[in-house]
Amino acid sequence: MLLCHLSPLERIEMAANKNSDTKSCDKMSRTSLAISVISLAIVSLLFVRFEFVYKNSRALKNRIQRIDVNLKTNVVKIVEKKLRFHDNTPTPEKPAVTSGFESKEGSVVSAKYDHQRKRRAPVAESVTFKEVRSVIKHQFRNSCSANGTTCRTGLPGPTGIAGSPGPSGSNGSSGATGVRGPVGLQGVKGDKGEKGSPGQPGIKGDVGNMGTPGFPGLKGMRGRRGEQGKRGPKGECYPPPNVTISPPSQAVSVNSRAVFNCEVRGPTPWRMKWQKLGGPLSSAPIHKGKLRIKKVRETHAGFYMCTARSKLGAFKVMSKLEVKVPPKITDKPPELVIRDRGTNVRLCCRATGYPRPLVEWKRNDDWSVMMANSQEDGCLEVDMDRESTQGTHYVCLATNKFGLAQIGALVYARSFVAGQSYIIGNNEGHIAALNQWLYPVIRSRTSSWFMCWTLTINGGKASALHEMCDNKGPTLVIVRVEDYIFGGYSSVSWSKDRCEYKYSSTAFLFSLVNKPGWGPTKLPQEGDSPGESIYTCGRYGPVFGRGFDLKIGDDADYKTNSVAHIGWTYKPPKGHSHKTNFANTFMAGKEYFSPDEVEVLYERTD
Repeated sequence: MLLCHLSPLERIEMAANKNSDTKSCDKMSRTSLAISVISLAIVSLLFVRFEFVYKNSRALKNRIQRIDVNLKTNVVKIVEKKLRFHDNTPTPEKPAVTSGFESKEGSVVSAKYDHQRKRRAPVAESVTFKEVRSVIKHQFRNSCSANGTTCRTGLPGPTGIAGSPGPSGSNGSSGATGVRGPVGLQGVKGDKGEKGSPGQPGIKGDVGNMGTPGFPGLKGMRGRRGEQGKRGPKGECYPPPNVTISPPSQAVSVNSRAVFNCEVRGPTPWRMKWQKLGGPLSSAPIHKGKLRIKKVRETHAGFYMCTARSKLGAFKVMSKLEVKVPPKITDKPPELVIRDRGTNVRLCCRATGYPRPLVEWKRNDDWSVMMANSQEDGCLEVDMDRESTQGTHYVCLATNKFGLAQIGALVYARSFVAGQSYIIGNNEGHIAALNQWLYPVIRSRTSSWFMCWTLTINGGKASALHEMCDNKGPTLVIVRVEDYIFGGYSSVSWSKDRCEYKYSSTAFLFSLVNKPGWGPTKLPQEGDSPGESIYTCGRYGPVFGRGFDLKIGDDADYKTNSVAHIGWTYKPPKGHSHKTNFANTFMAGKEYFSPDEVEVLYERTD
């Protein structure tokens, strides 16, 4: 059993020295020998390996020493580079803190700069591991490449001795402002201050109330009676003065002369003065009690006072000056007023004068009747429903004791109103002109006008005109040729029974739009052939005058057979004569024409 516990080497030595092994241990010995041989082989291999590793370790150590030298050199360069960078960075100075009580704001600023200094300090003395690792990796790569070998990561080495601390880095950049801290506790109340110096004296107060009166003193002794004076001279007796003005009142016209004479009868000398009541005396000269106004104006009217003064007192007397200013109408009513029925017209008239004139309205046909609806302000309200289409002439009278002024206004109730003619339309100027010409000739105050034929609607046939407008009584013809508007009026009816001339004492031609420089114009029957007012014939449309002063031909809507030759029966325009180019083209702008529109209206009195 002891042999079995021997080491393999001992067994081999015992086997060589002793050849008498028991059979029981032979098998075990051979097995042990094989194991020992294998173990020796393994140990030998390990020794060879260790030797190889040791040689490689020596070479690696040399390389590591070189890397270490290069590493230290590069680290020093990096640190110096970092230090130079931070040395060049401007560092804010810490604000100085005054001695004494330190404010809360100062403490915050101081803490801010201490924090900035602490944050900057480690930056200057630190080198990042990334930079060191990069340098080591670079050195190993260069070493392995130079020897042509493959570098593998070895086992970690033992911890090195701690190096000495590096130099302090420069201050870092300023940190962000911290959150404002809570308000501190209230401080302890300070000691009471020293007593101040005396103030300046105050303002002197008001005087006090008066004291109560003292007691009255004792009554004095009665004095002696004085001596009687000498008797004076005998006085004079003066009668009261007599002050008069001549004339006591007077009325003069504007720009004439006015003289007032003030006389005083009495024994003593008198001083006289003139005044105007309620106004200045202006530049009127005064000589020996006389007041002279050389050129009287309206402002001189009023009362004048003469004052006579002496040692007896002052005596005054009054006089009156009236300036003759006859009435003059300043605000005039319109001479012609045309209004529709159902409306009211206000006529106003105002006048100046001295004395102030009285303004009244009267009818021209009866001056003895005062208008019941006249007003104090000089205005008259006229109800157009009561007015005649023939017109009413109203007169405004302004009177005072120095004269009278008057002006008239002619008021018409409109018979031809807007919308009754397509050609006239709502043109107020044309309507006013037609009404002014028609007022003297219409038959009734209730007259109105109605359309019986229109060229563009009923056609240009003369037969259509006569069929629709014959025997209608007074008619009004309105024609439009381009921009020209004209026509005529006749109090007798049109007829197609026979071709003949007819006379109408009130017939006339008119032109509303004509040659430049001419306004609305009425052409009465004062031509070379009076008495032939119209020509009625079934072959023509409306015809005025013997020589066709105005003729609308048959088929006038497309034929140029209409004409207006002024001067045969109707008077040509003022300043022009019959059969001239101006007279032949005054109405339509041309001698022969085809009208754009023709309207025939008839008067109806119901």
